[in-house]
Amino acid sequence: MNHLEHATLVEIATGKPFEVRPRLLKFLETVKVEEKVDGNYTSSQRNSAWLYMTLKVQQLNEAGLEMRKVLKPTYAIPWTKESFHDHIWVKLQKAMYGTDSMRALKKLQVSKIHEVIERELGEKHGLDYIPFPADSERTKESLGGYKTSAGESVIPYPDEYKEPLI
Repeated sequence: MNHLEHATLVEIATGKPFEVRPRLLKFLETVKVEEKVDGNYTSSQRNSAWLYMTLKVQQLNEAGLEMRKVLKPTYAIPWTKESFHDHIWVKLQKAMYGTDSMRALKKLQVSKIHEVIERELGEKHGLDYIPFPADSERTKESLGGYKTSAGESVIPYPDEYKEPLI
Protein backbone atom coordinates (compact mmCIF):
# COMPACT_ATOMS: atom_id res chain seq x y z
CA MET A 1 0.00 0.00 0.00
CA ASN A 2 1.40 3.38 -0.89
CA HIS A 3 0.86 6.67 0.96
CA LEU A 4 -1.89 7.85 -1.40
CA GLU A 5 -3.87 4.62 -0.96
CA HIS A 6 -3.42 4.84 2.80
CA ALA A 7 -4.61 8.45 2.85
CA THR A 8 -7.64 7.51 0.75
CA LEU A 9 -8.56 4.71 3.16
CA VAL A 10 -8.20 7.04 6.14
CA GLU A 11 -10.45 9.57 4.42
CA ILE A 12 -13.06 6.87 3.69
CA ALA A 13 -12.89 5.43 7.22
CA THR A 14 -13.36 8.82 8.88
CA GLY A 15 -16.23 9.83 6.61
CA LYS A 16 -19.94 9.64 7.31
CA PRO A 17 -20.88 6.10 8.45
CA PHE A 18 -23.50 5.56 5.71
CA GLU A 19 -20.92 6.49 3.03
CA VAL A 20 -18.10 4.19 4.19
CA ARG A 21 -19.19 0.95 2.55
CA PRO A 22 -20.03 2.32 -0.93
CA ARG A 23 -16.88 4.48 -1.00
CA LEU A 24 -14.74 1.56 0.17
CA LEU A 25 -16.15 -0.75 -2.51
CA LYS A 26 -15.55 1.92 -5.16
CA PHE A 27 -11.98 2.40 -3.91
CA LEU A 28 -11.30 -1.37 -3.96
CA GLU A 29 -12.26 -1.47 -7.65
CA THR A 30 -9.36 0.88 -8.37
CA VAL A 31 -6.72 -0.99 -6.36
CA LYS A 32 -4.36 -3.36 -8.13
CA VAL A 33 -3.00 -6.21 -6.04
CA GLU A 34 0.62 -6.81 -6.92
CA GLU A 35 2.97 -9.37 -5.44
CA LYS A 36 6.01 -7.79 -3.96
CA VAL A 37 9.35 -8.86 -5.40
CA ASP A 38 10.56 -11.44 -2.94
CA GLY A 39 14.09 -11.24 -1.57
CA ASN A 40 16.13 -14.14 -0.28
CA TYR A 41 14.94 -15.70 2.91
CA THR A 42 16.34 -14.36 6.14
CA SER A 43 18.29 -15.94 8.99
CA SER A 44 15.16 -15.49 11.09
CA GLN A 45 13.21 -17.55 8.53
CA ARG A 46 15.96 -20.20 8.56
CA ASN A 47 15.72 -20.43 12.36
CA SER A 48 11.94 -20.53 12.13
CA ALA A 49 12.06 -23.28 9.49
CA TRP A 50 14.24 -25.47 11.72
CA LEU A 51 11.99 -24.75 14.70
CA TYR A 52 8.94 -25.65 12.61
CA MET A 53 10.61 -28.93 11.62
CA THR A 54 11.30 -29.67 15.31
CA LEU A 55 7.63 -29.02 16.19
CA LYS A 56 6.36 -31.11 13.27
CA VAL A 57 8.57 -34.12 14.05
CA GLN A 58 7.40 -34.05 17.66
CA GLN A 59 3.84 -34.14 16.37
CA LEU A 60 4.60 -36.94 13.88
CA ASN A 61 6.35 -39.05 16.53
CA GLU A 62 3.60 -38.47 19.13
CA ALA A 63 0.99 -39.54 16.55
CA GLY A 64 2.91 -42.78 15.96
CA LEU A 65 3.64 -41.78 12.37
CA GLU A 66 7.24 -42.87 12.13
CA MET A 67 9.06 -42.41 8.86
CA ARG A 68 8.02 -45.76 7.36
CA LYS A 69 4.33 -44.91 7.73
CA VAL A 70 4.77 -41.60 5.97
CA LEU A 71 7.48 -42.54 3.46
CA LYS A 72 8.13 -46.29 3.10
CA PRO A 73 6.64 -49.19 5.05
CA THR A 74 9.84 -51.11 5.83
CA TYR A 75 11.43 -49.85 9.07
CA ALA A 76 10.08 -48.14 12.19
CA ILE A 77 12.25 -45.02 12.29
CA PRO A 78 11.37 -42.07 14.55
CA TRP A 79 11.62 -38.62 13.01
CA THR A 80 14.36 -36.10 13.66
CA LYS A 81 14.36 -32.56 12.35
CA GLU A 82 17.24 -33.57 10.04
CA SER A 83 15.30 -36.53 8.60
CA PHE A 84 12.23 -34.32 8.18
CA HIS A 85 14.40 -31.76 6.38
CA ASP A 86 15.99 -34.35 4.10
CA HIS A 87 12.96 -36.53 3.33
CA ILE A 88 10.09 -34.05 3.27
CA TRP A 89 11.18 -30.41 3.19
CA VAL A 90 14.02 -30.72 0.65
CA LYS A 91 12.15 -33.19 -1.60
CA LEU A 92 9.19 -30.81 -1.77
CA GLN A 93 11.47 -27.78 -2.18
CA LYS A 94 13.29 -29.50 -5.07
CA ALA A 95 9.99 -30.43 -6.74
CA MET A 96 8.52 -26.94 -6.34
CA TYR A 97 11.56 -24.71 -6.90
CA GLY A 98 14.30 -26.89 -8.39
CA THR A 99 16.80 -26.38 -5.59
CA ASP A 100 17.87 -28.42 -2.60
CA SER A 101 19.53 -25.47 -0.88
CA MET A 102 17.42 -23.54 1.62
CA ARG A 103 19.75 -20.59 1.09
CA ALA A 104 18.51 -20.30 -2.51
CA LEU A 105 14.87 -19.88 -1.44
CA LYS A 106 12.96 -16.63 -1.55
CA LYS A 107 10.91 -15.51 1.46
CA LEU A 108 7.55 -16.38 -0.08
CA GLN A 109 8.82 -19.80 -1.17
CA VAL A 110 9.51 -20.80 2.45
CA SER A 111 5.87 -20.04 3.33
CA LYS A 112 4.56 -21.95 0.33
CA ILE A 113 6.61 -25.06 1.21
CA HIS A 114 5.28 -24.91 4.76
CA GLU A 115 1.69 -24.62 3.54
CA VAL A 116 2.01 -27.63 1.20
CA ILE A 117 3.58 -29.78 3.95
CA GLU A 118 0.84 -28.84 6.41
CA ARG A 119 -1.91 -29.49 3.87
CA GLU A 120 -0.53 -32.87 2.78
CA LEU A 121 0.27 -34.21 6.26
CA GLY A 122 -3.03 -32.90 7.58
CA GLU A 123 -5.11 -34.49 4.81
CA LYS A 124 -3.21 -37.77 4.60
CA HIS A 125 -2.43 -38.36 8.27
CA GLY A 126 -4.88 -36.16 10.21
CA LEU A 127 -2.20 -34.02 11.83
CA ASP A 128 -3.16 -30.65 13.28
CA TYR A 129 -1.95 -27.50 11.55
CA ILE A 130 1.24 -26.00 12.98
CA PRO A 131 1.59 -22.34 11.96
CA PHE A 132 5.00 -21.32 10.73
CA PRO A 133 6.86 -19.76 13.66
CA ALA A 134 6.90 -16.03 12.95
CA ASP A 135 9.34 -15.32 15.73
CA SER A 136 11.51 -18.35 16.43
CA GLU A 137 13.03 -16.76 19.53
CA ARG A 138 9.63 -16.14 21.14
CA THR A 139 8.37 -19.59 20.12
CA LYS A 140 11.41 -21.31 21.62
CA GLU A 141 10.90 -19.30 24.80
CA SER A 142 7.25 -20.33 24.99
CA LEU A 143 8.32 -23.97 24.61
CA GLY A 144 10.69 -23.61 27.58
CA GLY A 145 13.95 -23.64 25.60
CA TYR A 146 15.37 -20.43 27.05
CA LYS A 147 14.29 -17.07 28.28
CA THR A 148 14.99 -13.55 27.12
CA SER A 149 14.79 -10.23 28.88
CA ALA A 150 14.08 -6.92 27.22
CA GLY A 151 17.29 -5.29 26.10
CA GLU A 152 19.41 -8.24 27.17
CA SER A 153 20.93 -11.17 25.36
CA VAL A 154 19.62 -14.73 25.61
CA ILE A 155 19.84 -16.17 29.13
CA PRO A 156 19.93 -20.00 29.28
CA TYR A 157 17.77 -21.68 31.88
CA PRO A 158 19.68 -23.25 34.78
CA ASP A 159 20.96 -26.82 34.30
CA GLU A 160 18.44 -28.16 36.82
CA TYR A 161 15.56 -26.67 34.76
CA LYS A 162 13.15 -29.34 33.54
CA GLU A 163 11.08 -28.69 30.43
CA PRO A 164 7.34 -28.84 31.05
CA LEU A 165 5.56 -31.91 29.77
CA ILE A 166 3.19 -30.92 27.04
